[in-house]
Amino acid sequence: MVFMQYIIFDLEWNNGNRPIKGSFFDEIIEIGAVRLDERLNPVDTFSRLIKPTANLRLSSLVKRLTHINKDELSNAKHFKPVYADFLKWCGLAETTVVTWSTMDIQVLLKNLVFHKMGDALEFMHHFADVQQFVREKLGLDAGRSPGLSAAAEILGIKCDDMDMHRALDDAIVTAKCLKSAYNEDFLSFIKPADSDFYKRLAFKAKVIFDYDNRLIKKSLMVPSCPCCGLMLKRSSAFTPRSKAFDASFFCGGCDTHFNGRVRVKQEYDGIVYIKKLNEL
Repeated sequence: MVFMQYIIFDLEWNNGNRPIKGSFFDEIIEIGAVRLDERLNPVDTFSRLIKPTANLRLSSLVKRLTHINKDELSNAKHFKPVYADFLKWCGLAETTVVTWSTMDIQVLLKNLVFHKMGDALEFMHHFADVQQFVREKLGLDAGRSPGLSAAAEILGIKCDDMDMHRALDDAIVTAKCLKSAYNEDFLSFIKPADSDFYKRLAFKAKVIFDYDNRLIKKSLMVPSCPCCGLMLKRSSAFTPRSKAFDASFFCGGCDTHFNGRVRVKQEYDGIVYIKKLNEL
């Protein structure tokens, strides 16, 4: 499949200080985006502030991180016309959307629903999570997803002249991270933005900390030795602690004792066992 263009976008939003329809609403106040060609070279950018309608008071955290002030937002357009401009900028070409994690996708969808503008991103034909790709490229486990600034530093990307926590600059840095880490493996991270994609996006992972839960397979909770690869022997009972299970383990091949912690999560594709060991 040939992808006509990649679009990387980033959002800044204001955390709600009052509940709206029973929950706090993260209202978008800025959209920034970069269009890339097939070689991941930037060819165009989009950057707009958005005048809020629900959360009129900027949180102190947002003001400190973004340096966006109330006067700038008061002179901006509301969400609907800005989003219409963004769709026009995206165009009709076959598009793979790339973001740093799925959080911006989720927030954009919530804003579309809030403004009664649908529940899907019509400009997105395929999607890729560049944070997940970079994490695996750097050999980090699932519990150590790096932030954008940290990943850029690891990849040797200088951000001294960038205004981090502003939408356009964050999108530009994301594009640089993608290009720096890129290899053909990235293509396997590109998924169709179909109904299954939106179901997966809406699914909320749950930590299982009931040892008697029928979904848990006890045999899969035992880790392997990090030295020789043999299956460890459990030398104590699993003890629930901080939504995880602690136990002691022993490797007969290496004659080594470990303290271990296993976190069990129910994710969209099934049960995941996250295991950590400390040698004694």
